[in-house]
Amino acid sequence: MNCKKDDFAIVVRSEAGNEGKTLTCLQLFPAGHDDIDISLGPIWETDRNDILFLQFGCVGYGRFIPDSFVRPIRDQPGNEAFVTEARNKLKGKTEITERGELRV
Repeated sequence: MNCKKDDFAIVVRSEAGNEGKTLTCLQLFPAGHDDIDISLGPIWETDRNDILFLQFGCVGYGRFIPDSFVRPIRDQPGNEAFVTEARNKLKGKTEITERGELRV
């Protein structure tokens, strides 16, 4: 598992352009939940309603994302200021550049 319940996280992988979005992982569901491809593994319900998904040739928005697509932004000793700033500035306002850098 990449994330834990209530982790603030960033989307690092997406087939639908969600990279760079920040979210909170609310509840973990088993693989296949909400008809999401079972091969993607466990699925997080998030605090966002704008997670774009592509499935069965359809495009839609929802609250769910595979754990394998997100990475946590966690408090660590010495970087509390970074996490606070990330929560305040990045929530829903980020993008990943072509070089993989986070742009605010």
